[in-house]
Amino acid sequence: MNYEAVIGLEVHVQVRTNSKMFSRTAALYGQPENTLTDPVVLGLPGALPVMNKAALDQTVKAGLMLGCEIAAVCKWDRKNYFYPDSPKNYQISQYDQPLCKGGFVEIDLYNKAEDKSDYKKIALTRIHLEEDVGKLSHSGDGSLIDFNRTGTPLMEIVSEPVLSSAEEAYLYLTALKMMMIYGGISDCDMEKGQLRCDANISIRPAGTEPLGTKVELKNLNSISFVRDGIAHEIRRQLAVVERGGTIVQETRDYDGQTGKSQSLRSKEMAHDYRYFPDPDLMPVMVNAEWIKRLESECPERPYVKKRRLAAKYMLPHSITSVLIPSREWCDIFEEEAMAADPIDVPAVANLIVNFFRSDVAKNSLSLVDFRKRVGIGEISKLAKSIRQRVILSTAVASVSSTMVSASLTIDAIVAKEGLSARADQNELEHLCREAIAANPKSRADFKSGKDSAINGFKGYIMRAAKGRADPKLVDATLRRQLAED
Repeated sequence: MNYEAVIGLEVHVQVRTNSKMFSRTAALYGQPENTLTDPVVLGLPGALPVMNKAALDQTVKAGLMLGCEIAAVCKWDRKNYFYPDSPKNYQISQYDQPLCKGGFVEIDLYNKAEDKSDYKKIALTRIHLEEDVGKLSHSGDGSLIDFNRTGTPLMEIVSEPVLSSAEEAYLYLTALKMMMIYGGISDCDMEKGQLRCDANISIRPAGTEPLGTKVELKNLNSISFVRDGIAHEIRRQLAVVERGGTIVQETRDYDGQTGKSQSLRSKEMAHDYRYFPDPDLMPVMVNAEWIKRLESECPERPYVKKRRLAAKYMLPHSITSVLIPSREWCDIFEEEAMAADPIDVPAVANLIVNFFRSDVAKNSLSLVDFRKRVGIGEISKLAKSIRQRVILSTAVASVSSTMVSASLTIDAIVAKEGLSARADQNELEHLCREAIAANPKSRADFKSGKDSAINGFKGYIMRAAKGRADPKLVDATLRRQLAED
């Protein structure tokens, strides 16, 4: 019997705010242990929570970007459980009245063979807002607790069980992360715990409707581990069924380093948490004016931007797929595109993707600092200089690197390096004769019919000309001289 996988993801995203969800304590990372606490965070007697409106704004904005219905009224609930990382022994969350309902995450199922994007919408169930818990560090026979993270605003984004493969889950998380960063909602740094994912996985006979028994997979601390862990769990469940066994509803821990999982506990149900409305917090009413204000702050969605750039500027997937993950690089491209001659726009995109991105990384620059060094219009001017053969393609890497590292304009680099002074035909004739005389083996190979042997002369000539020689003229001159030889 053939089986198919059914996957749903629960993604926790730390909301970028200055303070915590129900306290004025700063929401920071990397501070000394247990220094970001106060009576509210520690759940001390008499301490009362006060809502952080900035966290509500960010969550509503996330819901708008993901096409959710924003609830007119939502409320706060206590999720009761005993665990050391929760000092109150309950978590303030949202149970039956979440802030955002429905929505979707769009993924790009790019078909490499056909060079075609096939977009798919993965339905969401809800987004609710809650407070984060502390961090446990296990060592030997003991555990230490750091409450710095406790109380940080945390969104839980729950998908419908509609993902069908580990690869789709990977694309979903990649797209969701990109959306959150685009909106300035979260930095989504998984190493800092700003994005965490649990996966619910089941299998069922292919083509049937009822869901199988689900297993929750935890501790998936990178997007690649999410993909690997889901693939591992699907294989495990198939092996159990093929042996005639039964899948047990449970929570399993996946170790990305070993590629193995182990059972942690039987899966809790909602009633196990004894949810009830929080008596210290009033419901939240979201009106149309509030929504309208936040809609005006939402950026263009990444894949909407990808389709627009492809259509407007005729850019291929190989370019747009690299540009789109960075909203800032997309902005830089469009600034340059506006300054460029239309014929040079594809070259501008190519220069950014294949040269300037790596130059910025090598110099450890922020894009703000990059823009201070390379002003608007300089990349488009470089593209035009290449088209007009003022700067040869062989010199592009050097020129872009100099623009970034030395903060020089194109005109200054051309003047300084003498790039505008092309090697004339007389100089090329002399250099080609020198190259042929200095490389008798390549000459003999070429004469015997090995056409690729001509490349043995070109390196010599380009070095001697210091990049000022036109490769096409070099090739033509060499072939003529070798034929006459």
